Amino acid sequence: MHNVYIGLDRTGTLELPGLPPPAELSERLHELQDEGVRLFIASGKSYDVLRHRCAELKLTPWMYCCENGGHIVIPEHAFETVAPKHRDLEYFARSLDLMDLPPGKPEVKRSIWSRQFDKEVHDAKDIIARFIWRHDLALNVYVHPEHDGAIDVIPTTIDKANLVQYLPPAAVIHYFGDGDNDLGIMRHARVTPHTVSNARQAVRACVARRNGYISDLPAGMGVADMLERLSHRLGSAHA
Repeated sequence: MHNVYIGLDRTGTLELPGLPPPAELSERLHELQDEGVRLFIASGKSYDVLRHRCAELKLTPWMYCCENGGHIVIPEHAFETVAPKHRDLEYFARSLDLMDLPPGKPEVKRSIWSRQFDKEVHDAKDIIARFIWRHDLALNVYVHPEHDGAIDVIPTTIDKANLVQYLPPAAVIHYFGDGDNDLGIMRHARVTPHTVSNARQAVRACVARRNGYISDLPAGMGVADMLERLSHRLGSAHA
C-alpha cells in the first residue's frame, strides 16, 4: 500500500478538545504506517504545535499541512513551503486597531492570522466578517468555538487542497475531516473524503455525495472505526 496516502484533520476529527485519541486509533494508525501507508496531518495550527502533538501521540506523519495549507512540510524530503505574503491579509492585520475586537490571545502563524477569543469568539467573528465584507477583501474566516475559541483569517488562495499537488500522480488519497475548512480538500477530484458523527452538516453532505464513509461515532473512535473498514477495502484492492 505504498501509494496510499491518508490525511487527518486534528481537532474534531483525530481528537476531541481535551480528550486524547483512543488507543484503538493510535494502534490502527501505527499498523497502517507499518503496512506502507503514508499519513499526513492537515490543520489550521502551526507546524510547531502539530509536530509537538504528533510526537506526544508517537505519530510520524509523512507530511504536515499546517496553517490550513499555507505552510507545508515533508520531513522525509527536507521540503518546506510557505505561502507568499498576501496583500489583503496584510491590510487586515494593519487595521486591527480599527475593529474594536474583544481581547484575544494571538497564535503565531507564518501565512494566516489567528487569535483565540474564548467565549467571545462569535462576537469577534461578526466584527471581522463585517470588516472583510466592507473592504471587499479576498479572505475567508473560520471559527473554532468548540475548542479554544480560535478564529483563523485566511487568504482565499490558501486551502488544505493545496497539499494534493505534492502527492504523486498515482497516489490513492483518503481524507478524514469534520469542519468547513476541510471542504476544499474533501471536494478535490483526487480525494475520497470520510467524516465522523460530530461533523458539520456541509461536510456530511459532501462525503455522502462522494461515497465516502460517515461514522456513527465521534472524533477519534469514529476515525478508528472507518480506518478498520478502509484497511480491509485497501487490502482487497492491493491483494
